[in-house]
Amino acid sequence: MFGRPSLFIVAIVLVMPSLVLAQAPYGQFDHGYQEPGIAANAYQAPTWQQLDSINARLEMLEAENRRLQQMVAESAARSSAGTDSPEQVERVGYFNENASVYGAPTAGGACPDCGKEACAGMPHLCSFCLEKTSWNKAGGWRIVPSGRLRGEFIYSSAPYVNDAIVAFLGPNVPGVSEDSYSIHAKQSQLNFAVTGPAWGEWQPGGVIATNFMGSQPLRNFSGVNTVLAYGEFKSDQWRFAFGRMLDLFGPITPSTVNGLQQRGAGNIGIYRGAFHVDRYLTVSDTMRWTISGRLAQQDISDYQGIPSVRGKDNGWPNIEARIGVELGEMCSFGRPFEIGISGVMGEVQAVQDPFIEFDPDLIYYPGADEIEQTRGVCLDLQWRRPKFGARGEVWWGKAAGTYFVATLQSLNPETAQAVESVGGWGEIYYKITPSVTTNVGYGIDDPNNSDLGFVNPMDPNMVGQISYNDVAWWNVMWNVTSYFDVELEISQRRTRYLVADAANDGTLFHFASTLKF
Repeated sequence: MFGRPSLFIVAIVLVMPSLVLAQAPYGQFDHGYQEPGIAANAYQAPTWQQLDSINARLEMLEAENRRLQQMVAESAARSSAGTDSPEQVERVGYFNENASVYGAPTAGGACPDCGKEACAGMPHLCSFCLEKTSWNKAGGWRIVPSGRLRGEFIYSSAPYVNDAIVAFLGPNVPGVSEDSYSIHAKQSQLNFAVTGPAWGEWQPGGVIATNFMGSQPLRNFSGVNTVLAYGEFKSDQWRFAFGRMLDLFGPITPSTVNGLQQRGAGNIGIYRGAFHVDRYLTVSDTMRWTISGRLAQQDISDYQGIPSVRGKDNGWPNIEARIGVELGEMCSFGRPFEIGISGVMGEVQAVQDPFIEFDPDLIYYPGADEIEQTRGVCLDLQWRRPKFGARGEVWWGKAAGTYFVATLQSLNPETAQAVESVGGWGEIYYKITPSVTTNVGYGIDDPNNSDLGFVNPMDPNMVGQISYNDVAWWNVMWNVTSYFDVELEISQRRTRYLVADAANDGTLFHFASTLKF
């Protein structure tokens, strides 16, 4: 009687309320945007499904590692002198008084690993345990590994693209059952935070973050996918970074179970190679400005593999910039209000039909005469309170499909003209308990229909480019412990194509559980 979702969906819906009421040990979700390169002011257990939360967590680890380097050195000196004792070991990080780890007793007991005071789990390790989990290299370099094992189940009443993540719905096929589901662990991750010896006021470091979505996640392959990989030098006033980073254009993301974070349906920005500069200006205790700029890779094929829709670079990098201001007294969750405006400009060149084919996956597409200007502007807003808040973005863009503008469509494949689109997303969150958060949001991407065409106009089965894509979602996220999360999301999606009969609507149920280490 329940249809395709059947007993699995019913069981989740019945069990989740009782789990929420159980009020597990304290944990928090991170609803504050962490500007790339800014060390976190207070740790909040992040929402693991967010890619930018990976960066925020690893950035926090870097800051903690720098503090620990000095502490461990001082502790070693005391130990060699015979003066070290458990009572003299300073507790570091934000200690969870109720948590236990590795079967250890709660606060006040001895850590079964190091014999010192109890830890609360990565990344809240005491200095001795963190020292054991770190790889210390010659010259003062330290590498701290972390990661997660994440299992997901997705049921959809309509076909979606694709498998492990959801970008949009496939075209409707009348008379055919469209129910689909996926069970996978591709959003599991293995990450590394790197810190080096200080050079005056400058601190070197870097981040490597990977998952198992493969190099082209929408093609439903498995394999290691490098999400972030960059090195940096930073001080209290400047930050320089070089490598693969999250985009500066459209910098914040909603809290969703969907690993793609509603990109293609209102959320924009992903990751690419770039040279990045930040300048921090603290005007007063209640105001801080961040001015950022970068040169970024123009042509990335991670999510859009059709050259006639994506285009190629015209010999110039994209220029991205953002100016943002944080207002209010600094709190454990960040400053209460933040507003920023970001933009991108560049050039995209159309391509001709390929004339050199090395193998099915290695084809050379020569450039065409048509050159289009990539442009985009995005306004982002965040309002944070201890128990509730809101965030969102509104944007306009053209020829910017690699940033997920116009649902990944930069060009009309028939005319090689730029595709223009407007969109955005908004989200409200509420903390039901210290460890349980619920989020409600909506996102929309609405390309200009007159800019769209057909990839192959001679194919009678072609439905044309996507002309509209939106999503509404509700979820509940529970930090069961500092190293175990459970999440459930229900969303309603609509995707429209140039061929009106291909329009599709669908309801999705998305469940995930995550072990963090």
